[in-house]
Amino acid sequence: MQSILRAEIIRQHDKHTERGYCPLYAKEAMVKVYDAYHALGGNGMMTRFYNEIIALPEEPPKGGLTMKVNAGTIARTAVLAVSLLNVLLNAFGKNPLPFSDDEVYTTVSTVVAVVASLAAWWKNNSFTKAALQEMRRWRWNGRRQQRARLYTMSKLYYCRQTTEKCKSIRYPSKPHPYKYGTSGCIYTSGCGVCASLMVLHNFGFTGLDTAAWTQKCLLMGARSADGTDMDTVAVYLEKHYSIVSKRAKTVADLKNHLKAGGKAIVCVSGGGKQLFSNGGHYVYVGGLDKSGNLIVLDPYWYDGKFTLTTNRRKYTKVKNGREVYVQPAAIASDLSGIWLFTNAKGGKAVYAESDVNYKRRRPRPKRLSRVHTSPPQCGEFTRAQVLLPDARRSRI
Repeated sequence: MQSILRAEIIRQHDKHTERGYCPLYAKEAMVKVYDAYHALGGNGMMTRFYNEIIALPEEPPKGGLTMKVNAGTIARTAVLAVSLLNVLLNAFGKNPLPFSDDEVYTTVSTVVAVVASLAAWWKNNSFTKAALQEMRRWRWNGRRQQRARLYTMSKLYYCRQTTEKCKSIRYPSKPHPYKYGTSGCIYTSGCGVCASLMVLHNFGFTGLDTAAWTQKCLLMGARSADGTDMDTVAVYLEKHYSIVSKRAKTVADLKNHLKAGGKAIVCVSGGGKQLFSNGGHYVYVGGLDKSGNLIVLDPYWYDGKFTLTTNRRKYTKVKNGREVYVQPAAIASDLSGIWLFTNAKGGKAVYAESDVNYKRRRPRPKRLSRVHTSPPQCGEFTRAQVLLPDARRSRI
């Protein structure tokens, strides 16, 4: 059975990667196939194929398929046309064209290359008034979109494990030795590392990156057989950074802690509604919004993850780039562990803009300008004189 499921994952991967997209119904079917394969002990390369399928867009690219004919194709077509024409001329007793196949191929290839170069040069350089106006409009729209992206990104520090760099950060264990991108690395097993690093950064301790924190997790003995021992990490954070932690049992305790300005890490088991994973997985909870939603940052992010299943589309909402908003009751049945963190030193914590603890910076008051730019004349008063009581003003 495992071999059959493996073959199906490979077939679907080859099919949809060649097309360049994977419809939503096909992704839902693939989730069920992979869950069955994973339950039978399958892992490794199939996990990578599964993630690549899920990351594909759900609709074909706009405009459909485009046909691109290169210069070689045009030249070979011209050689074939000349050859057929010579055959016809010989059949009717006429002299063939005085060109060899090599000469035709070279001439046509050169002409096509020159025409393509001129067309590209003309397209990429603006000369007319309309083209110059369009270029300025395009640059302005690009700058506006960039500012909009910067404005809408989360204020919280986010650590993502599904990057190319994380495939090379070693995080091995005995059952999972290091193999680039497929085993024993942050890409496959680093959700606990990334979630705890978000705790550090969002409490103001920004001196470590993902690679450096991974090495500390290995040295402190936090690497377990299949992931990260969060209790070990919590003890280390309290000892070296004065970030106090405690375990919680209910989502009510989690909400009260977040409302008071704390942070949290929760472990989902892959049960319940499977909003974040179909297996054991750590996510960082950065706060609580005014509607009572948890503000979650998921280390294992890929495009389309939170529109993949019906439950995710119904119960989660993504804002500000990476913030996932979910009601505590929706995730309660999936929680297997809750760690609450508080900065004992009272350091400056970072909050999302929608967090109940977020405070906007007040604009600095403008300095009052001087009333007179020249010495006062007879009968006039300086600003200092105007603000003084009458009795003191008369003595000046």
